[in-house]
Amino acid sequence: MTGSENKSELLPKLTIDGVCNAGGGVYDSVNLDGVGKINGAVKSRAFRANGQFKVLGDLESTEMICEGILTVHGNAHIAEGKMDGMLTIEGTLDGEHLEVYGVWKVKKNCEIERMKTEGAFFIDGLLNAGHVEIHLHGLSKASEIGVEALRVRRLSKSKWNLLRFIPKFNPELQAKVIEGDELDLEYTTTDVVRGNRVSIGPGCTIGRVEYRSELIKHPKAKVGEEMKVGD
Repeated sequence: MTGSENKSELLPKLTIDGVCNAGGGVYDSVNLDGVGKINGAVKSRAFRANGQFKVLGDLESTEMICEGILTVHGNAHIAEGKMDGMLTIEGTLDGEHLEVYGVWKVKKNCEIERMKTEGAFFIDGLLNAGHVEIHLHGLSKASEIGVEALRVRRLSKSKWNLLRFIPKFNPELQAKVIEGDELDLEYTTTDVVRGNRVSIGPGCTIGRVEYRSELIKHPKAKVGEEMKVGD
């Protein structure tokens, strides 16, 4: 048996079933079912929540699976996560792989290696990511977006449980600047797009596009200025 396995066996498990509050700490696993809050920072190998919960501090977990409403009053580090419902992070969010179905909000910067989202999101700071796939079912915003690859589409059919969380606005992505290597955009409004290979699809309103090797523009896209840069 490895040292890490021995260490996880020694850590306590936190379980909430019903309406209850608990203290923060370092746990092997956290299992929340019902309504409640954790008073302090939480660090765990696995974090699972079903219901409505608040973490009054930072959240760090290797694996997170949540359904319902989760609010973190601090920073969140999630290595692997899946959220179905509403997620609010009052600080920064970072991790390796995150899937969110519903509405999520980050008050500061967000840094994720791989991300898939269906619904709507609001990031007050920078979205910095590797590969991002966005399916819009509402208005989504980020201050700036920097990625390796980004694909934006409207979501043609919503999962039933998204509807009660998403404000009734036209599905659109808004950002001041979007920059990346591979950019495939639809229904996006931004001042500047910078990329290597750029595709501007229907529903886009772009102030200026700067591209290095290729630009594909849909006839119904609105682009103020096109500029080929580099060699």
